[in-house]
Amino acid sequence: MKNLIALIGLSLMFTSCVSLNGNLEVKEAMQVKKKGGFLNLKKKMVTLEPGIYTAEVNALGDKNFNLKLTGRDNFKIPLKTEKDISLPQYDGEFKVSGADLDQPFDVKGKLDTKINRSETREKEESCSYTVTEQRCEKVCVVTNDVRKCDVVCNPVQITRYGYRFVRYHNKTTYRDLDLELLALGSEKALASFSGDSVETVQINEYEGICR
Repeated sequence: MKNLIALIGLSLMFTSCVSLNGNLEVKEAMQVKKKGGFLNLKKKMVTLEPGIYTAEVNALGDKNFNLKLTGRDNFKIPLKTEKDISLPQYDGEFKVSGADLDQPFDVKGKLDTKINRSETREKEESCSYTVTEQRCEKVCVVTNDVRKCDVVCNPVQITRYGYRFVRYHNKTTYRDLDLELLALGSEKALASFSGDSVETVQINEYEGICR
């Protein structure tokens, strides 16, 4: 369905747990279902009063996100669907109905993603490797008051630490997310969230031997 172009549109977040930090501005009192009950397995309807809340959007999977309010108001608003959805790779606009999210509001938003690649660099970094060694010990057995000893040897996995040469570059991903929580079936914005994240990972182009 066209309205299910994306749940939150954060496709690069699925392989790791990524959070976008920002603020939720509630424009008028609105109801939301928050996690509650034993082990947070149930949902409880609460009212969000107008104001600005410190918040973050957390990706827990390709169909499972939550909007977490932090600070004095510390609880999670689950944004989860069982629908089959198609997600934009980096950028995109989306709208998801409250019925699909089991929430008393619709969600509309936009994701912008930028990726920067650094120049190629070189360095030595710490590393570890595993070797197999024979470890022997003396084992004695007493039978009928006769003590007999033998040397028993077995292979043992040993972890050793060292350094290796790497040639690499850094990939930095910048994400900006704007969300609107809408009154059901309308374009009236009850609240808006604006957040961002920066994630840098090292991409190794060559790895030397660890020794």
